[in-house]
Amino acid sequence: MFNFEKRISEITPNGSYLEDPIKVNNRMTVKDLHTMSINIPWLEIFKATYNDVQMTEETDVIVVSPQVGFPACNSQNKLFEISL
Repeated sequence: MFNFEKRISEITPNGSYLEDPIKVNNRMTVKDLHTMSINIPWLEIFKATYNDVQMTEETDVIVVSPQVGFPACNSQNKLFEISL
């Protein structure tokens, strides 16, 4: 358990990074996100989580930390935070 928590702290962005809106708002499509993390079926996860929102590979998402891949989905002027 300690190694898991240690790894999470290592990949969590620091406070100064999160305070900079230019660094935090990394807009890309679901397809781009899938290219970054090919083993995660992002479109299927988004569709299952937000079944009332129509999503495609061209739906824009905002990735707070691209090196980790924690997205927030922006579709039809709605902002959703995804917890993994």
